[in-house]
Amino acid sequence: MIWIFALFNAEARAMKGLVGVKQTYDTTPTKDVLGINFRSLETSVCEMSETLIKTGFVPKPKDG
Repeated sequence: MIWIFALFNAEARAMKGLVGVKQTYDTTPTKDVLGINFRSLETSVCEMSETLIKTGFVPKPKDG
């Protein structure tokens, strides 16, 4: 779909070259110099989801 959308949207056109490309980053300098420890993607997504629900941006799921 990104390829089709890229025909009409400049931002999508700029991103289409990244489709299917795995990007990795070395955060060692950040950890060593600044002492920052990053959270896992799973933890970040779960915490962001909880925050969106708590702030009302996303409706709370119904039980059952």
